[in-house]
Amino acid sequence: MTTYHHFVTLQLEDGSMPMYVATPEGATEKHPVAFVIHGHGGVTPSDFAACDRFAEEGFVGVAPDLFYWGQKCFSANELDSRRNQLSDPSVIRAITSANAYFQRQSYVQPGKYGIIGFCMCGRVAFLMATGDPDNCGAAASHYGGGIMRGEGGPAPSSRFKEVRASLQVFHGDKDFHPPLDEILELDRVLSASGIPYELHRYTGFGHGYMGRKNAASEDAWPKMLAAFRMNIGIPTGQTCVRQMASSIT
Repeated sequence: MTTYHHFVTLQLEDGSMPMYVATPEGATEKHPVAFVIHGHGGVTPSDFAACDRFAEEGFVGVAPDLFYWGQKCFSANELDSRRNQLSDPSVIRAITSANAYFQRQSYVQPGKYGIIGFCMCGRVAFLMATGDPDNCGAAASHYGGGIMRGEGGPAPSSRFKEVRASLQVFHGDKDFHPPLDEILELDRVLSASGIPYELHRYTGFGHGYMGRKNAASEDAWPKMLAAFRMNIGIPTGQTCVRQMASSIT
């Protein structure tokens, strides 16, 4: 499927948030929104590529810059300083505002959105599933840590019973941030909550596997797409196929 791209700048109370937008060809059909949330370093070409992949599959892929209010960074220390200023209320406000904008667009299918996040923002995917349950229909966390702590608000894990979205956890067992022990504890907490979820572990992979083509990323994409198609709408011409948990070495 041919895709097209543009940038949108959304005016928020504390600054202007740029967003990369990838859309399927044609403005007459409506497509559900899939948010792609960046990691610790901010928006990267990998995030743009993920938006493009969603657009190829019939979604509107959107990558907002959640650090729109922050400093420009030229060192690891500056990245850490900026990251430590991010708060859950500001993240929820930014993404709900972005969703409100897209719900008004003629090329967007009204209804629930999906969200995926990497690293730091794997946590954000689950934050939105718990903090915006009426609008978030599917959430996928890739190597996301900190889901069981709050950052200026309640921990996402403390509100799992409010979730109405599909939840997917993807993790490489060789990752050290977050470590496997944290993911296994998250698995325990999710199981105890009684809500449906999926955990997909890739035993031979570490951090960042979604940024390149490999067995883990090639396994993860169809699983995410199946969940998104089932829970936020099936794009025109697409067939919904549900895939369940597996392990890749």
